[in-house]
Amino acid sequence: MHRTIVAALALMSGCASSVYRVQTASFVPIPALPPPPSTRGDADLYLGDNTVAFMSRPNLAPNENAGLYLPRTQLDAAVSFHPGGSSTGGRLVYRHAFSGGAFEAAPTTLPNPNTDAFAPGLGLSLHADLGADGQFGLDVIADLMLASIPSFVRVTCVEGACTPGEIVDEHTQRDEVFLASGAVFMTYTWNQRSRIFVALAFQNHPTNIGDFETIDRTPEVEPDEGPVNFLVGAGADIVLTDWLSLVPQIQTSVTARPVRYGPIFGIGLRGTFGATPAQEPAAPANAPAPVMPLTPVVVTPLSVVPPPPPVPVIIVPPPGEPPPPAVFVYPPQ
Repeated sequence: MHRTIVAALALMSGCASSVYRVQTASFVPIPALPPPPSTRGDADLYLGDNTVAFMSRPNLAPNENAGLYLPRTQLDAAVSFHPGGSSTGGRLVYRHAFSGGAFEAAPTTLPNPNTDAFAPGLGLSLHADLGADGQFGLDVIADLMLASIPSFVRVTCVEGACTPGEIVDEHTQRDEVFLASGAVFMTYTWNQRSRIFVALAFQNHPTNIGDFETIDRTPEVEPDEGPVNFLVGAGADIVLTDWLSLVPQIQTSVTARPVRYGPIFGIGLRGTFGATPAQEPAAPANAPAPVMPLTPVVVTPLSVVPPPPPVPVIIVPPPGEPPPPAVFVYPPQ
């Protein structure tokens, strides 16, 4: 039916026209949880691979006409600023999809564009403590990136003045599309060295029209922003040192347009600047004061020294006189 419409347009043009088949393969980044925010220190640097392991191979959803290559390795980076532990902060974000090892979302005869896709951008984060003890928290982030996406385009003659089956054009091009993402993180701080989180996120998925026919020998083809995808995920922030933490996470897509994804495991590292040394949380304000242990006092008993015994004084009487009574002299103490 589509070919009939294209042929009718060729006849209406009043000249000998041809029908061409246009095939496109675009290398696009996959939707991923944004780099999770942090509340430690004045700033932090996050670098993570959110495609460490695919639990199932992604594939094109039914009834989707898209020609897509997907990255086997995709890195996310973010520099976040929250001076003085501020609840609101800005961030610089960057996503890089490596073309090496890329795989097609659906069988295709087109090659991988064989060049990387990347997306720099800006973002904002907001943090709020839930409860008096601050163990539960809520983080909301929003990022906007401009993605540079490579595509391989092939134009083949179908019928008309050209030779059917002839490849009339092949080229690689690069186009820019916006990537908008947002996420809500619910966090629980187990102690100062471990925090777990669950997240709900959204991000648009770039796509294209993978195969169509036209009477234009040099058609304009480019990817577009694509539909919004929703993701759920969970992870942890494990403090290794006062300035370095490990961030493992797992995510899966709730929606499946244009690609169906299973669970994907990722891992990242975060360096924190201006962080206070990790320590156990302080006791609540209404907690009883700690009881200080009493130091035993050793009392030395007084020693009583008995007085020295009296010293007898012997007086020798003159000859012929009786001896005098005995005299005892007490020495001074």
